[in-house]
Amino acid sequence: MRPEHWLFTIPLWLRSLFRWAQADQELDEELRDHLDRKTEEYVAQGMAPEEARRQARLACSEADSDPFARAISSPGCPVFLP
Repeated sequence: MRPEHWLFTIPLWLRSLFRWAQADQELDEELRDHLDRKTEEYVAQGMAPEEARRQARLACSEADSDPFARAISSPGCPVFLP
C-alpha cells in the first residue's frame, strides 16, 4: 500500500479505537441520514411513507449483507470495529 493511504487510514483507526463512542454516534447519524434520503426517494416515486421506509430499510440491510462486514462488526471478532 502507498504511504498516503496509511497517512489517511492510521488516524481514522486510532480515532475509532480510542473514541469509539463518538465514531459510533457519527456512524449512526450517517446511517439514519442515508435511510431518510432513501425513504424520501421512494416517497417521491409514489410509495406510501410506511412502505417507503420499509423498502429503504430493506435496501440498507441488503447493502450490509457482506459477510466480511458482518464479521468485523461482531463483538466476538478479534478485530472488532464498533
